[in-house]
Amino acid sequence: MDFRQASETLIKTYKLEGKPVAISYVDEPVPDGDSRKRFVCVALQQARKGKTINLSAENVSCFGGLHWLGLQDQRAILIPFLTYVEKFYKDIVVAEQWFNTVPTPPWGRAKFVTLTPLDLARGEPDLVFMVANTHEAHRIHTALIYSEGTLTMQSFFAATCQSSIGIPIVTQKPYIALPDTASRKFAKFTDADVVVSLPYQYLVKLLEDIDKSSGGTAVVEFP
Repeated sequence: MDFRQASETLIKTYKLEGKPVAISYVDEPVPDGDSRKRFVCVALQQARKGKTINLSAENVSCFGGLHWLGLQDQRAILIPFLTYVEKFYKDIVVAEQWFNTVPTPPWGRAKFVTLTPLDLARGEPDLVFMVANTHEAHRIHTALIYSEGTLTMQSFFAATCQSSIGIPIVTQKPYIALPDTASRKFAKFTDADVVVSLPYQYLVKLLEDIDKSSGGTAVVEFP
């Protein structure tokens, strides 16, 4: 795939304000990648603006990012934190119910998670992440079902890093979600932003159908 052309097509078709981001699980960091400590949600925003980033258990600053990317099990810390500090759950029992419902993180998949602007990708990524507005996210969804009418996407209450990376890498299904409150505060996601994350095979399908579907560039002529 010509990743530069793919990025340009996605940006133009879906009016993206930032670049699509190639996400890969690898055992060696990208040589020119930034490996400084940061939150995963901040890294996603920085990659949209053109930065290449290496994430690992050594430089992810947040418990959730470490856990949901499958880099380090933080369940024992996250359950009380999300219950008593962020006040997401009535009690520990409800928190445990949620943890047991959402997809399990991708434990042991690789040592590093690299984020690279799609136009600079050097090989097929595991996922492609985008941020769109509500209408454009709907159009992407429309194009995805053009040649796969059986496609269903579950929706979980989830952290932004979980929605963007953890869930779609495990399920191998596209994921469309709303950024969480913390990422709006620390990574400046806006109230209009919708997170869209596609396993690579669905990026290929999207681009194949983009000129045929009304969710892409096909013109609809109403009678």
